[in-house]
Amino acid sequence: MPQPAFTGLIAIMCRAADGPAPPLCGKVRGAPTSEITMSTNPDPFRVLLGGSARPPSLLGRIVATVGAVALFALAFTVSVFVLVGALALGLVAWGWFWWKTRELRRQIREQFDAAARAGQAGAGAPPGGTVIEGEVIVSEVERER
Repeated sequence: MPQPAFTGLIAIMCRAADGPAPPLCGKVRGAPTSEITMSTNPDPFRVLLGGSARPPSLLGRIVATVGAVALFALAFTVSVFVLVGALALGLVAWGWFWWKTRELRRQIREQFDAAARAGQAGAGAPPGGTVIEGEVIVSEVERER
């Protein structure tokens, strides 16, 4: 039976491991590559927890669930504080900008009011100049060739 392509990688991992061989190693470290096989143990708890663990009890599952909920609540709380802090900084920046531009806004408002009192149609017209308004209608006539 031919060996899978990843057998060499498993052999390198098994030989490089310090201490007891990882759960993937079917034979002892130092064995030839052809003798190292991957474990086909279907129990994930044994593979993940070192090969001798039992599935968690009801109490272990309850503690894990409570811990996960507490971690989620803590993460949510931190994210809310970060969002509120960002909104507060944005509000402070907007207030600062609004305060610093109040004199400029007053000057612009006075210019528009002065232009309206002078009877000009728009503030963009040059003083004493003439603005000609009109429409252009384009009609395309097809030429016969």
